[in-house]
Amino acid sequence: MPFNWSVTQKGIYNLGLVQGGQYLEVLDPETGRRTRLGVLPFPVALPQCGFSTVSEDARFLIANHLDRDDSNLGLIDGLR
Repeated sequence: MPFNWSVTQKGIYNLGLVQGGQYLEVLDPETGRRTRLGVLPFPVALPQCGFSTVSEDARFLIANHLDRDDSNLGLIDGLR
């Protein structure tokens, strides 16, 4: 998704779509290798009304998600 990516010390993190949900992957710019880290436990809001970002140390994903009629923030700790 073009608006849901983050540059960190460990690579470029991006959200992708897969049947049944969204997944997080990381691209190593030195090797060009992409590694899928897993399907997210909640849906990230569409780029028009949401965002996602990975902390600079690549430890946390912070994302805007919708699980009710209002907006919520979700935090995933320990990205690998």
